[in-house]
Amino acid sequence: MKIDEAAAGDELSGPLDFGFTMGYEADDEARYKCTYNEVRMRYVMGIQLMLEMQCKALVESFGVTPLICGLASSIWLRFVAASQVFDDDWADNAISESEVRNSGLPEDIEHPPRFYREFRNSHGERAIMIWYKSLRKMIPLSSSLAVSYLACHVARESVLSTDILKGTLEGKLPYLAAFTEIEKLFASHSNVFPLSANFMFRPSEVVPVQKLQAMAAQVADTIGLELPPVNFHAIASRYLKQMSLPVEKILHHADRVVDWSMPAELWLSVNESRLPSRIYVMAVLIVSIRIVYNIHGFGVWEKSLCNHERRFDSKVSSQPRSECSGGARKFFLRGQNYIIKHLG
Repeated sequence: MKIDEAAAGDELSGPLDFGFTMGYEADDEARYKCTYNEVRMRYVMGIQLMLEMQCKALVESFGVTPLICGLASSIWLRFVAASQVFDDDWADNAISESEVRNSGLPEDIEHPPRFYREFRNSHGERAIMIWYKSLRKMIPLSSSLAVSYLACHVARESVLSTDILKGTLEGKLPYLAAFTEIEKLFASHSNVFPLSANFMFRPSEVVPVQKLQAMAAQVADTIGLELPPVNFHAIASRYLKQMSLPVEKILHHADRVVDWSMPAELWLSVNESRLPSRIYVMAVLIVSIRIVYNIHGFGVWEKSLCNHERRFDSKVSSQPRSECSGGARKFFLRGQNYIIKHLG
């Protein structure tokens, strides 16, 4: 680690990088520690403020129980502790990794005069940017959304990952523009800071809806949190109300189907390629609706599945499957008859 003071004139009476009370005569080691502590605390506190605003919006605009505020706080603190960003050697390790990662870069990169008092690695990269990138990798901005969704899941709310994404896009859930409020709150703590809230807390992209559920499961896995399945009853009730269908009549059968089958797909998964849990909730509802209203289609729908299977097989193999008509269709009918017999 080195400091380039070639352009630091005698007229400068205080540090250009941070609003600390110490001057240029301060010990470099102490200033180095203050620098990375300031970057780290600002980043972690900024995301925490973003999370608090999201929980407040979920309670006020989405009708979610206020219990999620305490749950989100507990999950967040455990997640930050598990991320190891507050380890004593975090800053030094980040610098060392940057030097190894960019070992082919030329040293002594030129920077504007206002950066000459900042710490840099052996290749001339600004330490403050190295630490910021390390923090953003270890605790992404989108982790605030993941923790918000996870808190709702633990609280047994019927909030879906699609609700979180829609709320962010519509501006009802603070995320894309949360940096404006964070900047106001940070203004009273330090008048001078080289990285603005706009730069630090403005997301570069929207989190894909399928990735959000996997991220929530990953956070739970990181902190060792055992999760329950999604609240099937609440989500199914919501879907039935949206479709203007009799809730109690259909939900009675749907709950019994879930109790009988206990599909593993109703638990959150870290696998982004797996179908979201809400799809399996709707699949159970479709089966229940067919049972209640005797919508079996006389095997027409099942035959369409078989025809689709035959068309798929014809693309990968020249050998037709003669058992197709008695394979998938009979299996589905046998399962459906079992459900009707035991749950009807």
